[in-house]
Amino acid sequence: MRINEQRVDELKSQQLDDGLVDLRGYLDSQIYLPANKVDWPNPELIGRANKLRRIQGYY
Repeated sequence: MRINEQRVDELKSQQLDDGLVDLRGYLDSQIYLPANKVDWPNPELIGRANKLRRIQGYY
């Protein structure tokens, strides 16, 4: 999971950034996927969502 840094700046300017420090602690760490690959997230949909959220590297 990645954060849109532009959005972080907006949240900070509005003093709505509580919890972001804690959230960052979970980012770019290992995730645990279900044993059954049928239940795994679709990488294409993740890419589309990241593009819509304007996550750097996806647009």
